[in-house]
Amino acid sequence: IHPDKVFANSGCKVGDALILTKPLGVGIVCTASRMKAASKEAYDLAVKSMTTLNKYACDILKKYDVHALTDVTGFGLLVHLNEMLDEKNSAVIYKDSIPYFDDCQKYVEEFYLSGAAQTNRNSVEGKIYFDCDFFTEEILFDPQTSGGLLASVSKADLEMLEKDFKENNLELHVVGEVIEKNEYNVYVRGRKI
Repeated sequence: IHPDKVFANSGCKVGDALILTKPLGVGIVCTASRMKAASKEAYDLAVKSMTTLNKYACDILKKYDVHALTDVTGFGLLVHLNEMLDEKNSAVIYKDSIPYFDDCQKYVEEFYLSGAAQTNRNSVEGKIYFDCDFFTEEILFDPQTSGGLLASVSKADLEMLEKDFKENNLELHVVGEVIEKNEYNVYVRGRKI
């Protein structure tokens, strides 16, 4: 990789939008599948997500003002986001904007949870403020295999980014924003009105 073309996994700026390129829930669906409880539809969607390369989303992001970028893997969205903020900023995640696979809520209610999600939760204990239900917490801690990209991007680029992703049949979800450093690193709540 050329040293001038590396996307850093930290460097978020206040006012940035946080975008996610794949739904969450791979770990939950796979856990339910191991217990023979996952629907074929949910399992097939999880496999499709895991086998979709992030290269295509990354190629689009290269054209824009990306301040921080990481892939969401086994540490789940919140642990990766915590690392992106680099103790210099905080973030808000909009609980109603989080994409996830159908049936995930049912699987969480039936306690098809992974030990890795609980490890993720413990690793950022005291750094996250939740104003949401247990399911939302679990989906944000859920370990992903080949999860999507989480990027901190200039809000000025959002309209064109959304257009580019749509034209390429790729998902793009605005899940939050970067705010000034506050008591907690991440706040999970509804959208600011």
